[in-house]
Amino acid sequence: MNNIRLFHLFFALIVIGDLLGRILQSVWLDYIFKPLIMLSLGVFFYFEKPEKDRLSKTVLWAIFFAWGGDVFLMFTDKGELYFPLGLVFFLVSHIFYILAYRLSFPQNEFSLLQTNKRLVLPFIFVGTIVYTFLFNKLGILQIPVFFYTLVLISMSVFALNRYKKVSQTNFLMVFVGSLFFIVSDLCLAINMFAFPIPASGIIVMTTYITAQYLIVRGIRA
Repeated sequence: MNNIRLFHLFFALIVIGDLLGRILQSVWLDYIFKPLIMLSLGVFFYFEKPEKDRLSKTVLWAIFFAWGGDVFLMFTDKGELYFPLGLVFFLVSHIFYILAYRLSFPQNEFSLLQTNKRLVLPFIFVGTIVYTFLFNKLGILQIPVFFYTLVLISMSVFALNRYKKVSQTNFLMVFVGSLFFIVSDLCLAINMFAFPIPASGIIVMTTYITAQYLIVRGIRA
């Protein structure tokens, strides 16, 4: 069994364990398996991409801060400070992903958004609608959530900007992963601040895991 198959087997067990914990509402299964999601992706990326260049290091930092965000969000029921900390860690993770996307092709080349800036408009529209909908429900988190929304949308925009600058597989996996990230965070925000979404935990984690897997695997494709 090669390394990729072994990783997929191990990763599948982690995902099943985490989702099973949510179905059974088991806090301990969440404590065991959730931190392993980004940890396993980070280990896989480190050993499967031998070039320890600036791009690789930037992606590893993104993975590290996402792992930290996961850990903090596990304890949101223990105190009010954990959610803002998780938000900050994910914001930094998105910034590192943005930097990684920018490092994916020579900076002196014309990119998609330099030739067609109108492609940014759908992202601005989605971000504005979501933030406006949640604005009155955010309380003291209005400004932090604004900056997080801005960075999250920018992360997906920069993923789109890699079109025809990397391989088709690389582009599609990363860009689709960025869209799954938006869906995951959107469901999390609506469920937390607006109204409860049935099976929100399963939806949020399934889309989040898909997003991170596609982004990390895509960058090395």
